[in-house]
Amino acid sequence: GLGVEPLPLGQVASHYYLQYTTVALFHAELHDVDEPPIALPELLRILAEASEFDELPVRHNEEHVNAALAGTLPWPVDERALDSPHVKAQLLLQAHFAGATLPMSDYVTDLKSVLDQALRVLQAMVDIAADAGWLHSALGAMHLTQMVSQGRFLDGPQLSHLPGIDGPAEAALAACGLRYLPQLIHADARELTRTLSRHVQPKLLADLNALLVSLPATTLVAEPPPHAVAVGAECAFGVTVGATNPRMRRSAHAPAFPKARAGGWWLVLGEGEELFALKRVTAPASARAPPLKTELLLCAPEEPGTYTYDVYLVSDSYIGLDQLTTVTLVVV
Repeated sequence: GLGVEPLPLGQVASHYYLQYTTVALFHAELHDVDEPPIALPELLRILAEASEFDELPVRHNEEHVNAALAGTLPWPVDERALDSPHVKAQLLLQAHFAGATLPMSDYVTDLKSVLDQALRVLQAMVDIAADAGWLHSALGAMHLTQMVSQGRFLDGPQLSHLPGIDGPAEAALAACGLRYLPQLIHADARELTRTLSRHVQPKLLADLNALLVSLPATTLVAEPPPHAVAVGAECAFGVTVGATNPRMRRSAHAPAFPKARAGGWWLVLGEGEELFALKRVTAPASARAPPLKTELLLCAPEEPGTYTYDVYLVSDSYIGLDQLTTVTLVVV
């Protein structure tokens, strides 16, 4: 008999409680094939065009406030539509990334409303890009998710969100070659204390050390099938995700985000511009937990040969903690 099955876009809309116009927009505007990767400012524009932001209030004369705000932010917006809720959503998210002071209390409330929607809309964007096999668009949406969580630009200051780390403290760390979060996570606590003791109050320094040992420090290992596979056959790459951080956090460290949220990860299998597999995973909470063992499935190419694929472990909460490894597949 006849049956009814949901299509992928319908499944995404249902799963994330999105309007059908949003998933249609994403499917139409996201791309990787035969075109250069979409830059983050353009991805932000596409995100802000989602129907979930249709009702964001733009009050009387706020187009002038939006124009002034736009002049302080790095990414351009459509200056012909400063009275649009979608342009305002773009501006609010950029202000969130920049840590900018909002012009009035109404904008603080409006930003909270936008942030409440943004993460689930972005997760839908990731799924739609992945279903279409668009690797760069999927990774870009993941990076936007990190930016929303952390309230900073992807290429912005790496350490300023940590307890006690102001300009002088960051300069002292940089003088020791410590510029990135993974370096701090793996740094010797006594050396770190000596470096920062003249710049950071003891209470904040203790808070910083306690935080660093609880942040996710992951390991990623990917293994090909044990034997060569036939052309066109389905095969599985084994993936192991471990943790080396000694303590566990209950929620992600995201002081700029208004709500507590559990940190999660994406596992991605790709090559060139193409994404072949995506899986949402929960990494081990600490070194005391057993490693996560899972698989990413792939349909082998139709031509014999040796193929190299990239395996990504991407955080949905932290900037700078992603992992990348490669794996080789022999097809006969």
